[in-house]
Amino acid sequence: MCIARYARNAHLTVDQLLTVAAEVRRRRAVVVTILMLAAGSGPQGPKRLKAPFNWEDHANSLSDKEFSRRYRLTKKSFRKLLFMLRPQLEPATVMARRNQLNGNCGSPVHPATVLAIGLRFLAGDQALDLKVCYRLSETAIYKCVCAVVDAVDEAGRQGGWVGEWVKRGGVLTY
Repeated sequence: MCIARYARNAHLTVDQLLTVAAEVRRRRAVVVTILMLAAGSGPQGPKRLKAPFNWEDHANSLSDKEFSRRYRLTKKSFRKLLFMLRPQLEPATVMARRNQLNGNCGSPVHPATVLAIGLRFLAGDQALDLKVCYRLSETAIYKCVCAVVDAVDEAGRQGGWVGEWVKRGGVLTY
């Protein structure tokens, strides 16, 4: 209605009137898009925020048999390995390595999650599957794998329990 009034007052041609109408439609579409994004929804509906991955909840939800099948270690062996590698897998250490390599930083990942990702990848899981399971980017998955390999390599050079573990092919005896 306001376009027709504007056209009468400005004496617009049909082509000019169509151009004005198209511009009005574009502006309305932009306003609707901005309002939808501000409300936290998209064209398919409201966006669901995923909770960050919680290692404790994940580990507690798995039976001992299921845990062993996924990580190729018992829960006790996993905790022991985590205890030995934790200094190298701490978020500050992993973040410092990341910052040295490429100058950017992401959110820290719990050391147990880093170890779990590394073990599952080395056991044959695909990075895309791990990405979905642990809610991390593919790049973060590969960085976790590298952090685990570096931590085991460093611990192997230092000797001690982890060095013996690496020499025996990862077989844990108590």
